[in-house]
Amino acid sequence: MEFGEFTYPDSLGVNPNYNLMDNTCSNTYCHGGFKFGDIVGNNRTVTWNSTTNKEAECGTCHGEIDADGNLVTPLPTGHFGNYVINDCANCHSSVVNSDGVIIDKIKHINKEKNF
Repeated sequence: MEFGEFTYPDSLGVNPNYNLMDNTCSNTYCHGGFKFGDIVGNNRTVTWNSTTNKEAECGTCHGEIDADGNLVTPLPTGHFGNYVINDCANCHSSVVNSDGVIIDKIKHINKEKNF
């Protein structure tokens, strides 16, 4: 651990890290640091004082992001098919509706696969 960084163990085997020097948090479950079988999150680094408004867009945690940080698709790496955010409800209707809006925040980030 370097000066200005804190690393905390996580129950999914990742090591979340907060860097005080640049206000970033990385390798956390809630920002895509997860793996369920072949489905792997983005393991995204979040900048807490960002002004881009892209840190919490749908898909930033479990979708694909291009090199500029723009959302390409909400599809997790390893997820089968070719879907957009409105299709998530087809399998995850207890969590998200057909408009892509989270309807159960408790199930959204709970370290479980919810259908």
